Amino acid sequence: MKRHLLASILMIGAMQVCAIPNLIGRWQSAPIWDRFAQTTWEITFLDTVHFEAKVIVDYSYFNDEEPTSMTMGGTYQLQDSLCFFTEDTTTLTSTRTSTSAVEISVDNEVDRYLILPSRKSDDIIALIDDKTYHDVFVFYRQKE
Repeated sequence: MKRHLLASILMIGAMQVCAIPNLIGRWQSAPIWDRFAQTTWEITFLDTVHFEAKVIVDYSYFNDEEPTSMTMGGTYQLQDSLCFFTEDTTTLTSTRTSTSAVEISVDNEVDRYLILPSRKSDDIIALIDDKTYHDVFVFYRQKE
C-alpha cells in the first residue's frame, strides 16, 4: 500500500513538472551576446496554431550602427514536450539600416525544439534545439 501511494505521489509530481504552461502571449529571450552584437528573440504565440517571431540585433553598445530587426510568422504544433515551428517565408520582413549582415537560416521549413518549462514559474520556458541539444534559449513571458 505504501509503495502504491508513493508511486502515485511521484507520478503526480512528475506530471506537474512536465506540464507545458499556456504559451499564448509574447515571450522574449534573455540577451544573447555574439562579439559586439546583442541579439534578442521574441516569439508571440497568437493562438494555439499561429506564431510570430522577431529577432533584434543591437550593435549600438559598442559602435554607431543602428539595430536590425527581422520578423516572420508561421504555425506551430505541440506534441508532448516537442514544439514544431513551420515558418511562412513569405512573411519575412527585415529592417536593415546598416551594412552588417544578420544570418538567419530559412532553408529548413520546420524547426523542432524541446520545451522545458521552469519548475519555479509558468512565465519561464527553455527552447532546446531537438537536433543538437546545444542551442538553448530561455524565454520570459512578457506581461502587457
